[in-house]
Amino acid sequence: MQLPERWPRCSLTTMVKSLAGAAILLGLYASFEVGHQAYSRALESRTSWRSEQNINLNNWRRIMPSLATELSEKMLNDPQPVAFSPVDFQREGVRLVSWVPSGSGGDMSLEGPWQQVPSTFSMLAERDMQVLAFSLSAEKGVLSLTLQLVRNEES
Repeated sequence: MQLPERWPRCSLTTMVKSLAGAAILLGLYASFEVGHQAYSRALESRTSWRSEQNINLNNWRRIMPSLATELSEKMLNDPQPVAFSPVDFQREGVRLVSWVPSGSGGDMSLEGPWQQVPSTFSMLAERDMQVLAFSLSAEKGVLSLTLQLVRNEES
């Protein structure tokens, strides 16, 4: 293999600079290729995400009219909430100890068996009352339930 005639005339520093320039150009090309591949993958991922979002949006558009009909029928058929009265909570086995009204709610204390506690919360929900805080304690062999109530503002 024979080298071109000009090469021997170039100084060593010129040859080193030329090789360094070629290495830099090769590095720039490699980094461009890597960046382009990453960009292509990100674009493909975004495109697939958008197509999935469009499919979901179309499904929601198809489903929503039927859900709106169901909800409106349910609201028309649902009975109106029962008016709240603390006296309603005095029932068989449960005694209303105290009721202290305040603003749109109040503090209520009840005494009764443990089995009546879950139904008390159900009755409060039926009457659109929200429990902010409650405490349970056993006093003199009787379960004492103290509730801090407020009218539910969502309805």
